[in-house]
Amino acid sequence: MEITSSVTLDKSPVPSMKSITSKIRSALKSQGTYTRDLELAINTTAGAYRAFLIAQNDVARLDKTYYESKSREGNLKYVPHPAIKTMKDTQGMVLEGLKALGLTLATLNTTDYDPLEKLVDDIGRIDR
Repeated sequence: MEITSSVTLDKSPVPSMKSITSKIRSALKSQGTYTRDLELAINTTAGAYRAFLIAQNDVARLDKTYYESKSREGNLKYVPHPAIKTMKDTQGMVLEGLKALGLTLATLNTTDYDPLEKLVDDIGRIDR
């Protein structure tokens, strides 16, 4: 099974876990809801968000949502690309994590470009 793409790779760096957890922690502190008890939820949400960004970069390189594979019998079949499922699954985990932490786009707003803000904004546009 070979999964390939002819699209140019996205070279944008994925923020580190430290950077993402710091951003989430900062948002919680600014709204006065941070406690050390939230560290597990912060780290879980940050990990899900980082996984989402990695999957998003993988999906950005695809030129189709499936790949061709051969069955045991030698028949050609089309299989959904696993990066798309990973992106969808991690997107849900991020949204659940943000909700559990009581964070919204408004609480994460900054004047600088923020990939977490972009994620929440992009997800909001999907439902429209």
